[in-house]
Amino acid sequence: TVRIYNAIISSGMMAERKQGKELEIIPKITLHGHAGAVKTVSISGDSWRVASAGEDGSIRVWDLGGTGTPSKSGHMRDVTGVSYGPFGDIVVSCGKEGALKIWDPRDGLFIRNICQRDEQLLGCCVSPDGLRVALACDDGVLRAYDVDRPDAVITQRHSFAPFSAVTYAPSGLSIATGSDDGTVKMWDASNGDMKAHFLAHIRPADEGRRQPKKAFPVHALCYDKSSTKLVSCSADGTLKYWLRMVKE
Repeated sequence: TVRIYNAIISSGMMAERKQGKELEIIPKITLHGHAGAVKTVSISGDSWRVASAGEDGSIRVWDLGGTGTPSKSGHMRDVTGVSYGPFGDIVVSCGKEGALKIWDPRDGLFIRNICQRDEQLLGCCVSPDGLRVALACDDGVLRAYDVDRPDAVITQRHSFAPFSAVTYAPSGLSIATGSDDGTVKMWDASNGDMKAHFLAHIRPADEGRRQPKKAFPVHALCYDKSSTKLVSCSADGTLKYWLRMVKE
């Protein structure tokens, strides 16, 4: 299922939260249609449509009235990433079979492959100007493609561990990646130079408790509107808020 929630928190809900009460937020819309787990979603820039994809290899586009385009089985394996373009005219998807594809979300038609790789593709994000796509791969390498060309314009190794968290800053000047090795890195979106490196979700060794150093995979990243703050979440059960020290 895909569920849509109202992101506005009322003053009454805020008061309950300050009292330490857990908030139960009820979804406004619940959408059914996928034959397996839903792995990824993306909302259009005008907030009227949602693209979803997952284990069944299909991609669906829904409007907020609860209807959707016919299921598009465009991938041979799990769809691991889906991202709306900024103008709502394209949706980009990637899958474990190594394909990066473009779709027309208005009628659900397949447009073309951007590339076909040997690696498993684990996440994707369209740039704010709609001209590039950042790609997370299981070989630990960040790649960025022009949407109309099959050759990578940026190739930078995040680590030797797989990673699936990748996002553009709203300014379009930076890309953030989060890896299974617990690190978060920021890159110059124009040339791929690394701008920052955080040991974001790595637990240090504790000899007293006989706990070895442990890294927790980073699952998702999100910039704020100003592109100066970043939120990361991880398998360690934490959500961390980073104040960026790099000028845009």
